Amino acid sequence: MIIRSGTTHPFDITTFSGHHWKTAGSVQERRRELRKHWEAVRNRPTLVPTEPLIP
Repeated sequence: MIIRSGTTHPFDITTFSGHHWKTAGSVQERRRELRKHWEAVRNRPTLVPTEPLIP
């Protein structure tokens, strides 16, 4: 989930990891922050099992 920094959300999504992007800073800094977030979350287990719920 990619979220603009400083925005509010109409529902509770605090359990999801999101990247809070900013409009300030250089493109290189923002790209570096997005990559840092991606590396931190890319190998996390899924929220919902990938196995079928009904065999």
